[in-house]
Amino acid sequence: MSTAPLIEIRDLSVRRGRAPILDDISLEVHPGTLHALLGPNGAGKTTLVQSLLGGMPHRGSIRYHFRKQQNIGYVPQRLELDPTLPIRVQDFFRLMMQRRAVPLGSSAVARTQMRRLLALTGTEHLEGRSMATLSGGELQRILLAQALHPDPEVLILDEPTSSIDESGRQAYGDLLSRLRDAHQVTIFMVSHHLRWVLELADEVSVLDRRLIQSGSPAEIAKSNAIEQVFGLAPQPTASRGGSGRAGVSTWI
Repeated sequence: MSTAPLIEIRDLSVRRGRAPILDDISLEVHPGTLHALLGPNGAGKTTLVQSLLGGMPHRGSIRYHFRKQQNIGYVPQRLELDPTLPIRVQDFFRLMMQRRAVPLGSSAVARTQMRRLLALTGTEHLEGRSMATLSGGELQRILLAQALHPDPEVLILDEPTSSIDESGRQAYGDLLSRLRDAHQVTIFMVSHHLRWVLELADEVSVLDRRLIQSGSPAEIAKSNAIEQVFGLAPQPTASRGGSGRAGVSTWI
């Protein structure tokens, strides 16, 4: 792992009136890693994401040390869609691509690009489907596919598996691992699925308005950070076969 961070957060604080939402947060996200942010409801996780995206006034500093193109992909926790709106996946892609200042050339080029992104996320068969008929897992994969345009160096994901069942969550995790490894995408992800995160992530930060601890999954599992924030104790069960990390306890 490179010692130089790709994202560097220093002394970040956010207040709403007099109430602290985030208090003096400092952490680093290293290139080529999947860095997960854990925390209970109200911990300030989404506020931190909004700060990273430039949409939240704050004190302190956020610096991106890009190596390649200065592109950030973003996947929200949910997308509110009017079920009566007749918009297909291909229409959604066309709209999202037009919103970004990236030359695509002809409609044929744009269609080829869309299909490449859908193929990366295993959703090419959904191209003609109505967005309103997608399952939670299908929708999250479509949102991930559109976030991959135009070739982000960083992906920021806000609770991307909150509406996905366990099997879908494991498949989504495999997809994120492939994007990190094969496409050299750095991923910063908010999640509340403790066991899944500790099996999947390279680095983990535990947040509860302030930074409780950052480290490897093994370091977090051996500390009292999870118990301190969530009131949970580790369970002596085996990690997911073949893909879990040695020495990492799992959590309910």
